Amino acid sequence: MIIGKDHSNVVKFMTLFRKLRDLIDDDPVGLEEIVADDEPIKQLCLDLDFTATMLSVSERRHPELFAAPADPKFIEDWRIFEERFAESLAGIVLSDLGFDWDDSDAGRKGHSYNRWEILEAAASQQVHAIDIVVDFANEQAAQESREFPDGFVDQIEDGAAEWKGLNERHGVDLRGVFRRRNLVPFVLIPRHVSRRYGGNDKFSLFELLRQAHEAFVFGVHYAALALMRSVWN
Repeated sequence: MIIGKDHSNVVKFMTLFRKLRDLIDDDPVGLEEIVADDEPIKQLCLDLDFTATMLSVSERRHPELFAAPADPKFIEDWRIFEERFAESLAGIVLSDLGFDWDDSDAGRKGHSYNRWEILEAAASQQVHAIDIVVDFANEQAAQESREFPDGFVDQIEDGAAEWKGLNERHGVDLRGVFRRRNLVPFVLIPRHVSRRYGGNDKFSLFELLRQAHEAFVFGVHYAALALMRSVWN
């Protein structure tokens, strides 16, 4: 399956984005002040940010559907959105949620720095959620009043021990894995590049890029660098 220009999320993103650009003469400077007095534009910004977020989430779950071959118009719109509009919309969303947003240069730099903190906090919460599930399973298995099939309690205990050992014995930094996955950019490969290098070949551009990203996500940074060099070459 190929995600093309007719995919519903892509169509919605491009429609909302171009509507916003038309309404503000393609100039996001001062957008936070504009939405303070214009509820329809504010709602448009919130809808656009939500749609862009959904696209990013979908790409992370199924990158092969979005990476290639991508519609050139979608690539152009997405890059403009990332470079010129994303931070302003993030500030509008934060303000709508009750957080202060500083439109100054210092505020924007702070926002970029806070993005790392947000990703780190989100990764910690994800690991903590898994820990809670494992602890809950252990607690339930330890209750003498509960009846389980033969060997089930042993499996719970073995699973909990393996989970604990991932970090202690094997050095798996699951928090870092979650954080780095969120740092991987939304990659879009133009159709003319995709046609030339293929998408199904064992050493296709997409496959090399996918493995480079996976190496980065799992902390194998030298391998990621080597694979990225092969992509650029």
